[in-house]
Amino acid sequence: MGNLTGTAEPVNETDNYEIDPVLKEKAYALENEYIDKYCAPLTRKELYYKDIPIDYHGNSFIHTLIRGEEDLLKPDHNNKKVIIMLHGYQASSFIFYRIVPLISDEFIVICPDMLGFGFSSRPKVKFTSAEQSIDFFVEFIDKFRQALKLEKFFICGHSLGGYFAANYALKYPQHVEDKIVLLSPTGIGDPKKGGSCTENLKLDQRFIFVYSLGLIFYLQPTSQNLSKKYLLSNSIKTGEDNKFQITKEENELIGKIRRMHFEYPPDVETCIYHIYRYPLPTPVIPLEDLIVEKIPEKTIIFIFGENDWMDKFGTVRLNKKDENKYKYYVIPNCGHRWPIEKVEEGSKIINENL
Repeated sequence: MGNLTGTAEPVNETDNYEIDPVLKEKAYALENEYIDKYCAPLTRKELYYKDIPIDYHGNSFIHTLIRGEEDLLKPDHNNKKVIIMLHGYQASSFIFYRIVPLISDEFIVICPDMLGFGFSSRPKVKFTSAEQSIDFFVEFIDKFRQALKLEKFFICGHSLGGYFAANYALKYPQHVEDKIVLLSPTGIGDPKKGGSCTENLKLDQRFIFVYSLGLIFYLQPTSQNLSKKYLLSNSIKTGEDNKFQITKEENELIGKIRRMHFEYPPDVETCIYHIYRYPLPTPVIPLEDLIVEKIPEKTIIFIFGENDWMDKFGTVRLNKKDENKYKYYVIPNCGHRWPIEKVEEGSKIINENL
């Protein structure tokens, strides 16, 4: 299994798509505008983006939001711990914009756009299996760790990023601190034991959800496909402006950043068609038992929104097994996007546990 042994099949191509420098400049300007307007009290001298080169799939770079780089370069990191935060599907480091200022007094915070997502390099990758797909991201994380010269760090992931964070801990536990933070993660619960994300939905919502995801699973598009084809362009682009329960102005700016992702070369979202089976997001390789068997020394902090559409059943079973080892938090009156919408509550849980 790729997520445990590192025996994944090689990808067919290892070079990257070229990215228009003008497009890159516009994208970075939007991110800087967001930091200036919404990340107070931090300024761009304290919180900024940096493209970090890594030796993986050719000459790749990882577009990274960093707070505390000056401490990262000091001996023993100036007595601060490092936390790497991984975003999820159809997202980038923007999902952590509002969290970083609230936890960065305690940590050196590093939020990469994962390879193939956001404004990082876009490799030409053909995924062939769940194992190979998982291994692609696990090895990216480790190459990123090496580029930062980190020996050990806390790892945190939201949604699909939570799945990759847990898989990284399975393969490289020696590089992960004793606590892992998973924010509304996918892929934890074993469907054979019961539970599904569709059980959280009303009957009419369940029908629409299962049907639409079935269509997506059949077509296997990327965000670029959806934003330019299938008669969905206008609805997707308009929807980005009102996606989060925040002010209209902030939504519009995040929407501009998200739409810029669609202008980049094809991303690596096709990994989900191997990592999951229908109905999405049912994992091919669930982690519920693996994390107990393979990393028993790690404490895992799970945080979900009350109305989160992500499957919580596996987490609940783990919590019942050992509530001190597998901590389970639910933030009221919010859903899957709570890292932006309920940032104070989530940040408090992270700070208290780490």
